[in-house]
Amino acid sequence: ELYFTTHEPQGHYGNVVVRDNIFVTGANASHAILFHPGGEAIMVTDNVFSGEKRTIQVEPGCKDITIRDNLGLEESK
Repeated sequence: ELYFTTHEPQGHYGNVVVRDNIFVTGANASHAILFHPGGEAIMVTDNVFSGEKRTIQVEPGCKDITIRDNLGLEESK
């Protein structure tokens, strides 16, 4: 599991690139990747997802998100 967050009120994080990784998750994972509010300029490309949870959750308040060409990725609900 991979989490992006900030602990500052109204905090921001950005320029995140997640590329060419292999994510294998178990039953206890909530998502393979979770982006909490405040994220900007996020790119998730060319990764491989397998296991119990194969989703990426992007919370409201994130912007400029690119998610493409990820093998095995399921749509988040």
